[in-house]
Amino acid sequence: KMILDLRGNPGGFFNAAIYAADDFLDAGKVIAKEQDSEGKIQEYTSTKGGKLVDIQLVVLVDSGSASASEILSGALKQASRATIVGEKTYGKGTAQTVIDLSDGSTLHVTILKWLLPDGGWLNKENPITPNVEVEYSAEDFQKGNDTQMNKALEIINN
Repeated sequence: KMILDLRGNPGGFFNAAIYAADDFLDAGKVIAKEQDSEGKIQEYTSTKGGKLVDIQLVVLVDSGSASASEILSGALKQASRATIVGEKTYGKGTAQTVIDLSDGSTLHVTILKWLLPDGGWLNKENPITPNVEVEYSAEDFQKGNDTQMNKALEIINN
């Protein structure tokens, strides 16, 4: 059994999300897709049938979960591989390239869209929505009552 806590995780490298998802999925499952400016789509699938395919899995997410953490949680949700608990994610499904300008500033240009396994574009209007929505308020935090973790423990222990 595992609880994977991706709350407050702003993401990271796309390839790391693909690699991590591969450990939880049987071979041949779509993990994510990338769409370029010309509309060409590259599909990323699980290849090895990972070492963690047989464990019970709950994933915690919140509005601070973005980018690669959304790719991972979205792949696991859409493959019916994990129960997602928490709040809707941030909705960042784009990749940028950075261009350095002569005055020291930079220009960030979006070059790719990240799509979920079902082809939906991961964005503010289409974030990862948990299977089980649980709020975690500032008041809960101050009292040391992690309502989301409590729900994850309840799910994984039943």
